[in-house]
Amino acid sequence: MPPVDDRPLRLVPLGGLGEFGMNALVLEWEQHLLLIDAGVMFPSAEQPGVDSIVPDFHYLAERRGRVAAMFLTHGHEDHIGALPFLLARRDVPVYGSPYTLGLVRGRLGQHALDPAPRLLALPPAGSPLVLGPFTVSTVPVTHSIPQSAMLVLDTPVGRVVHTADFKLDPYPLGGAGTDLARLARIGEEGVLALLSDSTNAELSGFTAGERTVGPALARVIGGARGRVLVTTFSSNIHRLQQVVDAAVGHGRSVAIVGSSMEFHTDVATHLGLLRLPAGVLVTPEAAMNLPSERALFLVTGSQGEPTSALARIAVDKHREVVISEGDLVLHSARSIPGNDRSIGRMFNHLLRRGADVVTADDAPIHVSGHPRRDELALLIHLLRPRFVSPRARFASTRRRFAARLGRVGTRRAASVRAVPANYDSWLA
Repeated sequence: MPPVDDRPLRLVPLGGLGEFGMNALVLEWEQHLLLIDAGVMFPSAEQPGVDSIVPDFHYLAERRGRVAAMFLTHGHEDHIGALPFLLARRDVPVYGSPYTLGLVRGRLGQHALDPAPRLLALPPAGSPLVLGPFTVSTVPVTHSIPQSAMLVLDTPVGRVVHTADFKLDPYPLGGAGTDLARLARIGEEGVLALLSDSTNAELSGFTAGERTVGPALARVIGGARGRVLVTTFSSNIHRLQQVVDAAVGHGRSVAIVGSSMEFHTDVATHLGLLRLPAGVLVTPEAAMNLPSERALFLVTGSQGEPTSALARIAVDKHREVVISEGDLVLHSARSIPGNDRSIGRMFNHLLRRGADVVTADDAPIHVSGHPRRDELALLIHLLRPRFVSPRARFASTRRRFAARLGRVGTRRAASVRAVPANYDSWLA
């Protein structure tokens, strides 16, 4: 650990604190800055005509040329979606995992950026990267997307651990579990501040592992007599793999429907993260011409987005896929807060057309990618931080957990959206 310096470290959340989406955090010490993530927030039904909401990057504009690098913890849109808007105005090296950078390249390809963005691989787990006064290393963690990383940031003030989104799945698909022994060693060396995921902090116990979903998917798909449509988050490659495995096990061909699903599966297949047996993948048109008991569709639309594939299928407006009496729709995802009405409306349309709809309330076909209370307690026990600051959803929860961070100062930069009047009072 470097010696403690009396000059303060500032943690400046540009978004993502107390809200779902728009994750972006600045670490600032003297004239040196690091940025962690640059995500978007998707609009609610009360914001018609808005495609996405991005953080207010004026704080960085006022400190132009002082950002040493930015780090992407994983590839979800609420962590990488605002990157094109950031890089359009400043040239900053961007570090991420191969899958995260693969998704970023696809997003940046839709923008003409000059100079070309500098996309760099995160250092291997445990290997330090020195950037001015900061030393950054990673700890691979499990989340609902491959190749997520926890960041360990050694600063002149002390060590800061940024968990990003994670859960402590001991037997994940596609790799070893979180290295708890290494986390304990990090804790023994001393941690000043833990910046932690807290999405499921109000739920007791441990979040179930992704591996537990496979048997339930196989059982439900095996009992279907008509076509099967499965919707989940397109980036949840391990979930998609389990659906494909279940389809193959029950003699079904797989069709991918929706641009987001096509994009994520293309990147994952190219990197060897998704295995598609020869001959299993067919076009949606070909799948519709198969006997109904031989077809499975992976479709976008788990949140009921009006232009998504499943939402259009539900109202008989999709040009290739038609739902029929006796078909089965599996909703293998959670409902993001604010989307319940659109999801419910989509379910109603599917039921009117004679489809059966199965959700995680009916069968264990979904698990969260975030830690519950006992996982958070274990993490705190291992790291033994002096201070804990959660990314909590509600002001009351933030006040319970938040503390003035001594040599670590916090402030909230201006946001592009309205916040409660008392939001800044406890961060001042």
